[in-house]
Amino acid sequence: MTAYVVSKTPFRISLFGGGTDMPEYFSRHTFGQVLSTAISRAIYIHVKRRSDGAILYRDNSDEVYAENSKVLQCGRLKACLEYLNIRDGVEIQSQSDLPRKGSGLGGSSSFCVGLLNALSRLFNVKLSAHDLALGAYHIERHVLGESVGMQDQAAAAFGGIRHYKFFHDNHICADKISSLWLSGVLNKCLVYSTGASRSANAVLADQAMRMSSPQGLSSMNDLFNSVSVALEAIEARDLPRLGTICHEGWMAKRSLTPLISSPFIDEMYDIGIRAGAFGGKLLGAGGGGYLIFLVDPATRNSVMRALEKYSRLVCGFGSKGSITIRYG
Repeated sequence: MTAYVVSKTPFRISLFGGGTDMPEYFSRHTFGQVLSTAISRAIYIHVKRRSDGAILYRDNSDEVYAENSKVLQCGRLKACLEYLNIRDGVEIQSQSDLPRKGSGLGGSSSFCVGLLNALSRLFNVKLSAHDLALGAYHIERHVLGESVGMQDQAAAAFGGIRHYKFFHDNHICADKISSLWLSGVLNKCLVYSTGASRSANAVLADQAMRMSSPQGLSSMNDLFNSVSVALEAIEARDLPRLGTICHEGWMAKRSLTPLISSPFIDEMYDIGIRAGAFGGKLLGAGGGGYLIFLVDPATRNSVMRALEKYSRLVCGFGSKGSITIRYG
């Protein structure tokens, strides 16, 4: 019998098509689609059995320690335990390379996927990457009532650099993009913190409400189409074009709701573009988190100098999806 498990689950960066993974969009169309990548920063979930029937939780990031009553009031913890029908004693500990809330890097979904993965291995429940993604989506969307899409859970579960398609029957198609050129582009891109955190749920709820308007639908269709055009640019190895597509996608998303950007974010973005970046975007739902810039290697240093007062996130791209790295 397995006594303990440690899972490792990546954060993600969404590059093109974000928003079309929400059911408010893809349920009215054939599918939604997103191009995204898992990154090397991750969340680690440690779980081990307890013989006394107690449920204990510790989060090293927030320095919170909770026993049964408090754990069962914590949405994701309670929902994951109930989803897997776990009644036995268990101790859960999480450690994260980055803040999992408000970063725009899908941390809340990575936590959910990682916890499901660790618990399912501990209690001998077989779940595929597809199962993990759908399970985490079900918990966040239908149990917790959050206005999330499906891409964060998919990126955390599958990993790699992928072209995702989301269908209204809850099927996820996760095609891996095997492009050494794109891997090189991503490893040269620059990611900076805006220093602002936000409630993704509030931004996504407002975005979902506006999708049905003529302007909102037009913007969402532009985001949907940007994925196919980006794949063509990747095939052609056209970095300036890829940067332009990223910029146009950001402008389309920015037009959806005033909650997505801010004067500070706009100024920070403009500094990067003026310094020579081909394009970029705010990561996640909007309102804060991180900005990514696609840059020419020849102008990369000038962009870095222009943004030197901001905190840069250094990470690798195309990391594996949620895995168990230790058990016994």
